[in-house]
Amino acid sequence: MSLANITLTNASDVDVRGGGEGNISIDARNLTLEAGEFGRSFIRGGISSESTDLEAQAGDAILNVAENISLNDSGIANQAAPNAVGNSGNIIINTGSLELVNGSQVDASTFGSGDAGAVNVTATGDITADGEDSDGFTSGITSLVDTGAEGNAGGG
Repeated sequence: MSLANITLTNASDVDVRGGGEGNISIDARNLTLEAGEFGRSFIRGGISSESTDLEAQAGDAILNVAENISLNDSGIANQAAPNAVGNSGNIIINTGSLELVNGSQVDASTFGSGDAGAVNVTATGDITADGEDSDGFTSGITSLVDTGAEGNAGGG
């Protein structure tokens, strides 16, 4: 099977946030997310603010990228939104290399009531996180419980 390159740019948004479930699965040769004139690009899963189901469980974001994942002022997130009830899903990345620049984030956190997901990155090459965005947020990989939120980080 031949894998293609995938590029999301200029405020492109793959968004499956809701009240639970909603898996994301990407198989590619290379994956690039870049900001543009209209804003940052995202791949997003998780629990939306409208969710009130204590049993809500977001699906996972699974990225199998043979060569390189490159994020420039963009993000991959699987979060429980502010005021949401339910658990965010995991982010599982298998790749050759991962590059996060200009404030790019890979984040499975909770900002509501519920557990944050785990972030698991397996790379055969380099993992780079460098720079910050125009608001001063640095590039990185996180799973946290935000101030005022309730739950456990890193997959419960």
